[in-house]
Amino acid sequence: MKETNDGPYGLKSIQTDDGKVLFYRNRNGIFDKTGKKMRDIIVEFSGWVRLSPANAKFVKIGEPTILHQMGIDPNKDERPDMITGVEWQNLDDDDQGDYILEDVIAAQRDCDDGDYQQIDWFVDDSP
Repeated sequence: MKETNDGPYGLKSIQTDDGKVLFYRNRNGIFDKTGKKMRDIIVEFSGWVRLSPANAKFVKIGEPTILHQMGIDPNKDERPDMITGVEWQNLDDDDQGDYILEDVIAAQRDCDDGDYQQIDWFVDDSP
């Protein structure tokens, strides 16, 4: 996909690589090819998955302000940006809280076992 600035009324057009317009967007939202403003899609789900710690990937999170409050210079934080579930399990509770699962969809797709109690999706009707 590519983004161009040649949409109508100053909109950016989002196109396939061969030039087919998929939709338009600007800071006010996303619009279909007829100019109708699209609304967000809400997905609600509940369930669980079991996966091998070797297959789980976690990414480091943290606000620079919080790191400063902890006495850590964000530019000198030598903790890895990404770790496996094995490495994550070997961290203490405080350090585990500095990482989140990288991709919950991949965890669901690649899990060893799991179940879903609910998956619903709908268009957001809030103003």
